[in-house]
Amino acid sequence: MAQPDKDAKRSNGSCERASAVVGAMRPAIPAHVIEKFFKAIKPPKEEGLAKASEASEGREQASSPTQDSKNGPEHIDGRGKEGMTGLMMAASLGFSTSVEVFLGAGADPTLKDDNEKYPLDHARDSSDTNCIRLIQKRLNGILFDTIPKRDIGRAIEAVDAGADIFALDEEGMSAWMKANAADPDSQLASFLYQELNRRMCKIASQGDSAGIKDALKAGGDVAFIYGVVEDQELFKRSAYQIAKGQGHAETAGILEARMDMEMAGAVDSHNDQKVFLLLRAGAKPV
Repeated sequence: MAQPDKDAKRSNGSCERASAVVGAMRPAIPAHVIEKFFKAIKPPKEEGLAKASEASEGREQASSPTQDSKNGPEHIDGRGKEGMTGLMMAASLGFSTSVEVFLGAGADPTLKDDNEKYPLDHARDSSDTNCIRLIQKRLNGILFDTIPKRDIGRAIEAVDAGADIFALDEEGMSAWMKANAADPDSQLASFLYQELNRRMCKIASQGDSAGIKDALKAGGDVAFIYGVVEDQELFKRSAYQIAKGQGHAETAGILEARMDMEMAGAVDSHNDQKVFLLLRAGAKPV
């Protein structure tokens, strides 16, 4: 549900923090974006913001970097304190309208600050669901956009920054499904397959039944084997074996049902390799 005027209802403490944010942003962010940032915040009393704006004017005029400079005033991803971009600052404050402004102006949600935190991390720290939703949606879009170009580098950046590997597009396909359909032998398809299934194994260890269902819808492979360290030894386990071994009965049951279905299909089609892989993953012999 939309939260109109949420930014305008922040506490006085948040407004003071916003003043500091604006002061830090001024030398690095385009003036028209700053103006929209002011309008998005709209605190009851804008004295602090006005002072921050005035104080930063001199710094902006003195710096006068070129338009192409990465830290110049015309660059939307200019850095401020602790390497934070305007998008990170807005997300950390929970200003969802401002986050939308930055994303609309082309801010990159895959950048990290000096503390190795991404914009999505800052949004989660602020606990603002709209900020989280906006940044997550953009990251998912970036991930899907890598598929036509087979841009594995950009895909890695998107996933590292928090893109949802289980997200489905309007056709009901995940990024891995689309990459696999386009070119199953590509590095991009291989990366997305590994990432999707590693993530599935991780949530199996957490007993996240809803997450497992999402993983299977996204094309999760129940025969995938993941390296698990137990008592300083490396063991290879499937998501089913991990869930069962940790006592997550519901999660294990979902995975077992999928394995039973795939085993029946493999036997009927005389796919001996698939049968072997499923047996290795813990499926019951048919």
